[in-house]
Amino acid sequence: MNKYLYYFLLLVSFLGIPYFFYWILDTLVSFKYETDGNSSISGLSGKDLSIQLEVFMGLTVLSFVILLLLLIFKKRIIKNAVDE
Repeated sequence: MNKYLYYFLLLVSFLGIPYFFYWILDTLVSFKYETDGNSSISGLSGKDLSIQLEVFMGLTVLSFVILLLLLIFKKRIIKNAVDE
């Protein structure tokens, strides 16, 4: 893997964690103010907020896992790029 591609992926995964976490908080606020408490369907947009919440939670966890893997295997990834 190219060194610049590695650092680009590292940056994107690092910035993805707070970005997706912000959208989780935004969805939770929508849960509080846009639903009636019994269902997860938004009264304003008509979207199912539970699906949106699960997607953003999954993306946050995925970004964190990718960040950890990139940090753990840095030497192996960069070494393979130098050898090629």
